[in-house]
Amino acid sequence: MVWWRRNAPYDPPTMHSHRSGPGAGRSRDACSERLWQQQRRRQHVHQRHGGGRWRRGAASGKTIDVALKDFSIAVASTGSLAPGTYTFHVTNNGPSSHNLTVTGPGVSDKATPTFAAGGTMDLTVTLKHGTYDLFCSVPSHKQLGMDTHLTV
Repeated sequence: MVWWRRNAPYDPPTMHSHRSGPGAGRSRDACSERLWQQQRRRQHVHQRHGGGRWRRGAASGKTIDVALKDFSIAVASTGSLAPGTYTFHVTNNGPSSHNLTVTGPGVSDKATPTFAAGGTMDLTVTLKHGTYDLFCSVPSHKQLGMDTHLTV
């Protein structure tokens, strides 16, 4: 042993684990490597599925484009939808300010703020089986035709 090792007040542990069980006999480097690989796998899955905030067990949601204009609502989905979490990507193509309000089973007047022409907003809603009413809640806009239905 080298003289400075003999005189050292602290002798670091050896590279071999003192534990028993699944990790016994592995070096600290091998354990560190295994943990690093697990973290990389998690990051890869996270990046592959869209990044953003890590949500364990949460539905990722599907995006539905909605176009608002004076005085109509065009929803890009065709037919009925499966129950789940959806994000409505709302674009205001009209000259007036509009919003999108959703009501139906389990959803009570969930809405985007009223926003100006040319703007976009996102509204995330969890839909169950049933029929939903999508409309603009700006006074008189619903009566003028900004009202549509969506079946889940």
